[in-house]
Amino acid sequence: MKFILDCSMVLSKTLEGNINKDCDMPEFISKLIDSSGPILKKGAPGGNGAKIEKLTVEGDRINMRITSDRYVRPHDAVFRLKGHFSREFGMKYRLGIRSIHASRYEMEFDVSAEPIEKVGIPYASNLSFKDKTCTLVLKDLTEEFLQRRYVDRMINLIREKIDKQHYKGKDEHWELVWQSDLREHVWKHDPTREMEKKNWIMHRGRGQWIFGPIATKIIKTMEEIVVEELIKPLNFDEVIIPKAVTWDVWKRSGHAKN
Repeated sequence: MKFILDCSMVLSKTLEGNINKDCDMPEFISKLIDSSGPILKKGAPGGNGAKIEKLTVEGDRINMRITSDRYVRPHDAVFRLKGHFSREFGMKYRLGIRSIHASRYEMEFDVSAEPIEKVGIPYASNLSFKDKTCTLVLKDLTEEFLQRRYVDRMINLIREKIDKQHYKGKDEHWELVWQSDLREHVWKHDPTREMEKKNWIMHRGRGQWIFGPIATKIIKTMEEIVVEELIKPLNFDEVIIPKAVTWDVWKRSGHAKN
């Protein structure tokens, strides 16, 4: 696997005026790259890991090219660097990092076989195959896109699509009952994050969410639509299938005390 990420960090103010008090720009960049080395290799076996191939400072931006193999991929490495730079710049120059943006991200990885048919995937600027090697190019990526590791999901999705093409199992038999007209997707954001911002839902610990009045009303409305427009017209009868947990389980887990 091979990864090449061209990205930039936007700072809260320019660096040049502060740097010149301590050293010149080339010396500053060299020290910055050297201090980042151990951080980008932490946790990677055999001295592998990410590497800063190029770094420039332009006004309030730090532009970088980060490369790596399968270990410490650039979309993870850039956030290690964000933490490292924030500590360094915060103490010395009293500035922080406002955002991260990736202009181009190229990935090269192995697949099980060359695809039989054309493989498509959203957000891909270029997707090509040579034998059992896939090259994927993405452009204009947000900080959220990198932080949520959508890149890893895209790689897995491509591999799954190719495996499905070569799978020789039984064909699926189905009949299309009804299909609505195709509509353009007008929402491209993460709905969970947006509902959290509006306080429609609240995260209260691992696996526990609270749905507020608006979110609850939306769910109840969707349930009513399914019942009135689907279940009743098709003459389905609703059933409840509870999962009973014995009292012994509650005692062993400690929940019985409550």
